[in-house]
Amino acid sequence: MSQVKITLYNDKGESTISGKAHPLPTPRIFPPPIFLCFAQYETKGTVWDNKDFHVKSGKIECNGEEFDIPLSEGSWDKDEREINLRIHTREQPKKFFHLKF
Repeated sequence: MSQVKITLYNDKGESTISGKAHPLPTPRIFPPPIFLCFAQYETKGTVWDNKDFHVKSGKIECNGEEFDIPLSEGSWDKDEREINLRIHTREQPKKFFHLKF
């Protein structure tokens, strides 16, 4: 697992999630979606009040690199220990996110 921080911006402001994450199985479609499972995580903001959300923009910070998140739709679900985050991008990002182990 890698330490990952995601910051999302929408009409309701800024929301973040940070913690240990690993990739989830992701369909090979274009533009590429971002599917991650977070453990030992911390969330802030209003995105986490609803299971489905809209993203105007955002960024991912991982292993000393930053990746942008373009206009997107997202959803999440969780159990006692983990939260699964799925972001379906509507546009091609400037730099593709890839999680190195």
